[in-house]
Amino acid sequence: MKDVVVESKKSGMEDPVCANAKSQKIAFGNQPPPLPPQTWPTPRYAALKPFMEPILRLELLDFFVRETGKGVVLIDFCKKQNLVEEIIRLRIWESAYWKEECFGLTAVSLIDKAIKVTAIGGVYDNAKPTPFISLLLKLLQIQPEKEILVEYLLVEEFKYLRALAALYIRITFSPREVHELLEPLFNDYRKLRVLGRSGFSLTYMDEFIDELLAEDRV
Repeated sequence: MKDVVVESKKSGMEDPVCANAKSQKIAFGNQPPPLPPQTWPTPRYAALKPFMEPILRLELLDFFVRETGKGVVLIDFCKKQNLVEEIIRLRIWESAYWKEECFGLTAVSLIDKAIKVTAIGGVYDNAKPTPFISLLLKLLQIQPEKEILVEYLLVEEFKYLRALAALYIRITFSPREVHELLEPLFNDYRKLRVLGRSGFSLTYMDEFIDELLAEDRV
C-alpha cells in the first residue's frame, strides 16, 4: 500500500478522495457539505426508531403524568390505578361526574368535593360509579403525601372525607401503618349512608373500619 501511495506522488496524480474534499471546501467554504439525499432521512430515522418509540409512548401518557403531579413515579401511578377494577375505571372515566368534577383536582381542592359526598359505595343502579369511588380513583392518580392522608383522617367534622381517606390508606399503605392509623377509628360510631346496586342502606363508621381491616377484598 505504501508503494502505491509513493507511486501516485511520483506520477503527479491526486487522490480522488482528497480532490473531492477540496472541491467541496471551495463550494461551501468552511461549512460542512450537506448530507447526500440518499442517506437522509430514512437510514437515520431507522436507527432512531428504537429510541423514539418509548418517548412517543410517554407523550401519549403525558396527560396522566400532569394529572398525577411532578413527584409521582409513572410505574407506581399505573399500579395504584389498577387497584380499581378495569371495568369500573372505564365507567368512571366515561361518567359525567369524573369529567365535570374531578378534572384538575389536587390534594387540596379534592377536599371540597369530598365534603359534598353523601354516601360511600362503589357502583349503583346500572353499574354507575358513585362520587365516592370516583374520588378514590382521583386520589390514586394524584397520590398525596402520607401526611396529607393522615390530616384527611383526623378531620372529624367531615365523616365521608374520613371514610375516603380510610379506604385509600387500607389499599395503599403497609399493614402496620393501616392498623396504626385505622384502629383508633373504632371509637367513631357515626352513621354512614351506603349507595349500592340495591339503593341506599345504613352502616356505621366503626363497622366500615372493621370491614376494611377484616376483609381481603374491599
